[in-house]
Amino acid sequence: MPTPARTLKVTARLPDGRLLIAHLDPQLPAHHSPLRRALHTAGIPLTSRDQ
Repeated sequence: MPTPARTLKVTARLPDGRLLIAHLDPQLPAHHSPLRRALHTAGIPLTSRDQ
């Protein structure tokens, strides 16, 4: 029997007041992460390479 997909929901209030909501799938590689895309869209770099 296959294991159901497990996602984690992350919410955070950004310093400028915007609300960040991301559903994370731990099975996805980091470069496909919805959180990484959301932070990039919000203009928040994760690494110096993202700047």
